[in-house]
Amino acid sequence: MVRIRMQRMGRTHRPFYRINAVDSHNPRDGRVIERLGWYDPITTDNKVELNEERIKYWLSVGAQPSDTVRDMLGHRDLLPAKAKAKWESDRKTARERVETKKAAEAAASEESSD
Repeated sequence: MVRIRMQRMGRTHRPFYRINAVDSHNPRDGRVIERLGWYDPITTDNKVELNEERIKYWLSVGAQPSDTVRDMLGHRDLLPAKAKAKWESDRKTARERVETKKAAEAAASEESSD
């Protein structure tokens, strides 16, 4: 199966990621089928560049994005309709989990202050 995932580049404490189409059995920094873009988390605006046409092609032939890449694609409206619906429901679940955790922490801090 082909996955769309990030490959870490750069030096120590200065990460830079390439977004690639990779066979799922290859290691993270292993052999690449095709380079699809890059992501630089160090810049102030978190620069992302994607080859949208090729990403849409790989998704249409069944490539599965990693969770991080799926978030990037979801924010840029590059996911197919079914995958986008799942991504949005996963995000909603994650937000609810965070809100529940915050409420529990607030309740616990109120009890300890009493």
